[in-house]
Amino acid sequence: MSRIATKVELSHGLFDRDVRTVVIGVGAQKSGTTWLAAQLARHVNVHMREKEVHYWDVVRSPYIRWDKMAWQGGGGTSPTPRIKKLARSFMRKPKDRGEELFGADPVSHVDYANFLSSGRTGQAVVSEVTPAYSLCSASTFAEMIEIHPDVRFVFLMRDPVDRLWSGVKQRFRPLLTEDSKLVREGRHAAALEKAFLRACDDVYDPDYRRSRYDETITALEMAGANAIFMFYETLFTKKSINRLGAFLGLDGLEARFDQRVYGGLAGEVELSAIARRTARESLAGTYDYVRSRFGAEVPEQWMT
Repeated sequence: MSRIATKVELSHGLFDRDVRTVVIGVGAQKSGTTWLAAQLARHVNVHMREKEVHYWDVVRSPYIRWDKMAWQGGGGTSPTPRIKKLARSFMRKPKDRGEELFGADPVSHVDYANFLSSGRTGQAVVSEVTPAYSLCSASTFAEMIEIHPDVRFVFLMRDPVDRLWSGVKQRFRPLLTEDSKLVREGRHAAALEKAFLRACDDVYDPDYRRSRYDETITALEMAGANAIFMFYETLFTKKSINRLGAFLGLDGLEARFDQRVYGGLAGEVELSAIARRTARESLAGTYDYVRSRFGAEVPEQWMT
């Protein structure tokens, strides 16, 4: 038996036999993922210990907050004070969550499977939704597929410019409080738009990359992922939820359509027409790809 075949065989034993399906939401950020996670978690046959687990984007590229891996590993070597501080600043419960999720072997993924399953009471579906996974590579998605015989992916998309603008606003939201200097002097709108335009001009900017749906979809399909692609603009309907339920094999999947998240001061800032046009030109390849790939499914809002 080949090394790969052996690895797959071992991986299929990571979960209890009565776990039928593992569902992984891979983004996109600011496209309804928090709402989606809440609806899945409400289903009687879904176990979701936590929404954003941030496992695959730590143990594999883009290695987001890799410092906590250094804290847990190192062959018994004590971490430096800086790494300790960074790790503790990330983990809400640094002594149990980190040690439970990140073990010494980032290849077997046993700790990840145990973390997802912890607290499960017989549900057939185990799930998590981490938007940052949209930045993962095809090889990482292929590893995700190997953890269980039936892994299904959900990827939500929002108008790329709207998503990018919302992502930039979220990044700066902690700085835009009512007593901040930028807000007091009325300069916060201009500062946000400047950051937005800077992101549009940087192909490596994480917010820009999260709007490159063509890259995420291509990576998923290269990995052979069993995935459903849905649009934020048409997500909050019974028809879409029925389609999602059918894909995930969840009978009676229902949703609450009256739940919305307030964006604070940053959420009230509108993007100028000039900045929107600049961003649309920067993301023209993504618009063309999605239209070519999904045709009439693309929401009308994307066309304007």
